[in-house]
Amino acid sequence: MSHPLANVFANIHLSSSFLFTIVSDRPGNDPGCQAEHCLTMTLHPINSCQNKPVRVLVLEETPRSAPVIDALTRAEFEVIHARHAHEAWATLEAGEDVDVLLADIDLPGATFGVELGRYIHARWPGLGLVLTSDRVRHLRPEEVPGDACFLPRPIPADTLLEEIRLAVRRP
Repeated sequence: MSHPLANVFANIHLSSSFLFTIVSDRPGNDPGCQAEHCLTMTLHPINSCQNKPVRVLVLEETPRSAPVIDALTRAEFEVIHARHAHEAWATLEAGEDVDVLLADIDLPGATFGVELGRYIHARWPGLGLVLTSDRVRHLRPEEVPGDACFLPRPIPADTLLEEIRLAVRRP
């Protein structure tokens, strides 16, 4: 058990399913620790159900989504694709077990941009959220809903995969 004053020393991804966390803690926070600093090591499942793959709902236009879907599939994520905001909303409303929404905020439609992220976060606050854009280069932290992540394009595949993994644990 780590104390609020503990410092995360390292997060090591053992696979797309597990995270190994090393926390540096002060001796007074752990009665069994007599050293100046103690390390606590914990293995966490990335998803609450260890045998269940992480499900990512990808909201992007079809031609642009192919490389993203390929990278996610190769990393053993389960992918659901929606080309329009109303399709993504319907998927979520239907109770699909989605862990992360990866959404292009440049898509045209009645509900678009960061507003879509705000609506999604308000309705499903436990859903991990990663927003992307070709047009927007920077968003201030207060513009990004909840604990969502914003990534301007182009996005290196390793960065995208890392942010998806982090989004599963963020909420």
